[in-house]
Amino acid sequence: MRFWAFVVFVACTCTTSIVAQEAPKDGGAAVSPVQQNAWISAGIGGGGAGGNGIAGVVSGWYAYGPYVVGARASSGGPLFGGRQVREKAALVGLRARSAHTFALVGVGGGTMNGWRSNGEQSGTRTTYGDEPSIAFAAEAGVTYYAIGIGLDVFGASNHRTSYAGIALAVQLGYLK
Repeated sequence: MRFWAFVVFVACTCTTSIVAQEAPKDGGAAVSPVQQNAWISAGIGGGGAGGNGIAGVVSGWYAYGPYVVGARASSGGPLFGGRQVREKAALVGLRARSAHTFALVGVGGGTMNGWRSNGEQSGTRTTYGDEPSIAFAAEAGVTYYAIGIGLDVFGASNHRTSYAGIALAVQLGYLK
């Protein structure tokens, strides 16, 4: 719960500075402000602890010039049985952008939890709770005003397991 409260706080703080960006009213030359953007991204694709399942990701990002901070939740695993992994992370990184494209990379810390099947015959599974993890993210997309489409590559690792995924994602927000 504290994680999502932090995410909401950061989103509200960042949004007010983006909304405050405006051109001078006296017709004078504008000082080129640092480009700020905020967006959410959601996607579905392939991945998981064994790399052979379905993975999904939801993230929120704020960019100030070339720097980005974000929060992400993702999950991955096979459709039936196997090892299911869920993670939440806070990330920092760098981005590059042009008029209608962007790319970013980020790393950070978070927590992972999940479960694994103990075999089809036993019908039982072993669960594990939230444990610290190191997370990574990479996004690239094509944007048009407030909407974008692109690829998200994401994953996390800790002492117990690691997983990764790639997803076709949609971005919505202040992207121009």
